[in-house]
Amino acid sequence: MTFNEQDHPRDEMGKFTFKNGGGEKNTNEKQTPAEILYGKKTKEEKRETDYKNILLSILGDKATSANILYGKTKDLEKIIRNNSLTNKLKKYLEKYKNSEYRKKQINPNNGDFGFSESKNNIIYYNYLSEDYNKELGDFLNKNTSNPYYYANDLRHQYVSALFARNLGEETAKFFGNLNEKANIQSIPGDEEIDQINNEIGRNYAKKYPNMPREELLKLVLKEHSKNQQIRIERMKKRNKNNLNKEYL
Repeated sequence: MTFNEQDHPRDEMGKFTFKNGGGEKNTNEKQTPAEILYGKKTKEEKRETDYKNILLSILGDKATSANILYGKTKDLEKIIRNNSLTNKLKKYLEKYKNSEYRKKQINPNNGDFGFSESKNNIIYYNYLSEDYNKELGDFLNKNTSNPYYYANDLRHQYVSALFARNLGEETAKFFGNLNEKANIQSIPGDEEIDQINNEIGRNYAKKYPNMPREELLKLVLKEHSKNQQIRIERMKKRNKNNLNKEYL
């Protein structure tokens, strides 16, 4: 049995939502550049801030201190047009929105794709993370019909493992922390659980730096119960006086 994506559409992280309805986004709908990058589900403030940072990176030394501190995206777009940088912006957006570009950048040691850009390119690696979330979703859809496995724990473990074995443990930890700080919808306890799962993923990277991804996916799924027990024990130690089993 597999899930019907029409009845259970995936969210932006590649997970099934288990909600009735859904459907494809109308690709003919006119979108702003920020919406092209992030989609309408992302919180407006985060989308606006990240898009502003892209515009500033395109402007480079043409951006003044006032632009950096107080500039609005519409004003920055006007400066870009006035400096004939519109094509540069379009290429930037097309490059990082296009998953085919990322999938052509192959690590010859382990076959992982996409880890070719500067570690400072946060927006690029946010998209790469979504690529691997979808890969995990595809794998689960083929190999299990149990909704229990579609929780966040496998996603954090798998993506953290790939980031750690390609970019290093500290960089993977940085991206993991950044993801938690950006997730303004987390409930209490979620961040602690996610961080434990991220650490489990980084440990996979140490043990299996060159394991093919298909085998790594099978291993993470196979060891789900064992890793869940590790997480529960860690949470018990951290919350001896305030243990809420709902978080486990």
